[in-house]
Amino acid sequence: MKNSFSSLSFSLAAGLAGAACFALANAQFTATLPSDTLFAIAASLALLGGAAADYSRKLEPLAPRRQLLRPSLPTGNAMSSGTRQQRLAA
Repeated sequence: MKNSFSSLSFSLAAGLAGAACFALANAQFTATLPSDTLFAIAASLALLGGAAADYSRKLEPLAPRRQLLRPSLPTGNAMSSGTRQQRLAA
């Protein structure tokens, strides 16, 4: 019941939107507008819709999802202690 009601309401909303678009396309003032103006209006509405969709999306944490592999620093000296003492003695 719940699925059939939602699918019926979605199809009704899409049908009404399509009927409104066809009625608007057949209107007298739409025929007098230049096509570049109509394209600019459509592009502006698309950008505004994209911005609204991006603003309303679910927030995700900034932390990475996987652990990053970082190289470890060397713990000992590069030279052995024997060569160090030899250098100090010289």
